[in-house]
Amino acid sequence: MELTESNLFYRHPRLYDQVQADPQHTAATTCEELVDTFGPANARALVDFGCGTGRDLDRLAKRFDCMGVDALPSMVDHAARERPHLDIRHGDVPSSRLGRTVDVITRPG
Repeated sequence: MELTESNLFYRHPRLYDQVQADPQHTAATTCEELVDTFGPANARALVDFGCGTGRDLDRLAKRFDCMGVDALPSMVDHAARERPHLDIRHGDVPSSRLGRTVDVITRPG
């Protein structure tokens, strides 16, 4: 059984957004706190590897020039439908070529 078949969230990305809906406890909040504490001070560009549905990236995009990358087409497709204003691409860490430099790299897990 492939990972996408065994994980309910991968098969139904909308459920991920519903389960992770608490705005007080998000990866975006943690990311912002880490950047504020450890810098860089003038961070503007951010890439989120493993961005999933783009839920956290949507919040981060209010502060950073963001790009998201996810290895699962179902997550990228969902993000494109739900958050078309975000730059979210299909790919993974080793093979991604961003075409620009970034100040902050996030990778959950």
